[in-house]
Amino acid sequence: MTGIGRGSGGPPWSVDLLADLQAGALDPQQAEQLWPRVNADPEAREILAALEATQADLHEFANVPAPPMPAHFAAQLDAAI
Repeated sequence: MTGIGRGSGGPPWSVDLLADLQAGALDPQQAEQLWPRVNADPEAREILAALEATQADLHEFANVPAPPMPAHFAAQLDAAI
């Protein structure tokens, strides 16, 4: 998604790159090179843990039934159709 750097003084990778790494979206060779460096960086591990927690939360929402549409919105939708 994005490049590796986040500016001077920061980690050598972006949050987007870590998300791609965690999702398995990177080239296997690039991922193989990054995993040891990421695993050695406490900040990167913290970001990966947050991504995993977010992913778990989203998976939980997939099993929750959607609340019914409020009647006034349903009426407006019906009128527009």
